Amino acid sequence: MAILEGEFQAYDRQIRPEDPLLRAARYAHLEVRSRLNNDEKMKPHLVADFLQGSYARHTMNNPEDMADVDIIVVTNLHEQQWTPDQVLTMFATWLGNQYGQHRVSKNGRSVNLALDDVEVDLVPTSAPSEAVLMDYRAYSLESVAKAFQPGRQDELLDADEVFGPSINSVSNGDWATEPLRIPDLHAECWQDTHPLAALEYTRQKNREHQRRFLRVVRAIKWWRKRVSGGPDHPKSYPVEHMVGDACTSPFETVAEGITLTLEQMQHQYAPLYLAKRKPLLHPRGLELHPSADVLALLTDNDFCRFYEQLQVAAASARYALGLDDPHESGKAWRRVLGDEFPVPPPGRGGPVSGGFTPRTTPAHQPRGGRFG
Repeated sequence: MAILEGEFQAYDRQIRPEDPLLRAARYAHLEVRSRLNNDEKMKPHLVADFLQGSYARHTMNNPEDMADVDIIVVTNLHEQQWTPDQVLTMFATWLGNQYGQHRVSKNGRSVNLALDDVEVDLVPTSAPSEAVLMDYRAYSLESVAKAFQPGRQDELLDADEVFGPSINSVSNGDWATEPLRIPDLHAECWQDTHPLAALEYTRQKNREHQRRFLRVVRAIKWWRKRVSGGPDHPKSYPVEHMVGDACTSPFETVAEGITLTLEQMQHQYAPLYLAKRKPLLHPRGLELHPSADVLALLTDNDFCRFYEQLQVAAASARYALGLDDPHESGKAWRRVLGDEFPVPPPGRGGPVSGGFTPRTTPAHQPRGGRFG
């Protein structure tokens, strides 16, 4: 089996956001948060703010145009007194006054600020419980000081950038166990969310897999977005969620981690594919909320199309992993992961052995993977 560790490192550098874009994203979110926390009209409504999303979890792929940063703003605005539209309008008006109304738009659950090369999504929450409110007040943005280190690839963002001061400055950890409530403009109600649970889940998963989990996530997300040719949904985070659920076996290399995860995804979703229906995936931290579904925007038909692409990718990854010749293995991995994957020159290793010819079309019946 060809390990191709250097090639996978080079590939990961290709599919991650470049350092100038990361610096621009950091500058943008810190400036927005600083302006917000120093505004005399907004400050009375603010409790705390922190980052969520793929930028914070460090699972972001290199975007086609603009980086996207999500900021959760915990407020003391009670949902019994404030409608989702009122809260989103308040923050949209403030952002418009700061940056220009032409850069600001209201989404279903956030307010979007479109800068030159970064989009900032500001997500306000209603007031949490009084006990949680006190814990959030234990920290603020004032001591954000650590510089983001360009090139970091195997760790999540430092807590000082995500939260402001270190999470250790919070008086206790109880605040992290309670969901927050965000506005849903279309449903005209407030919905539960738990972004900190997703952040902690990713941190623990990366630790369990010797800091290789993030590379597996980025690779499979890139395959889904740029290579698979599948439907528009599932999008970025739903794919990341499914990868987390399926990445359960220990692995020694990124190549093995990608292969095992794709095979496990194929195995665990096979019964649903046969039944022609999508899975129900509860968001992290909301496992007891029956209506919360990461795949809410995914249709049964789109899931089946995605599964068929997954079958092909899993079989092709197993074939690539089984090749001994680095050049042939690299060519096979490039067919799975895209042209960004570097192919070693011929003659670097021994002859091709083992493996099988990968499918180029899905099988008529789903087949169990390594775990079947």
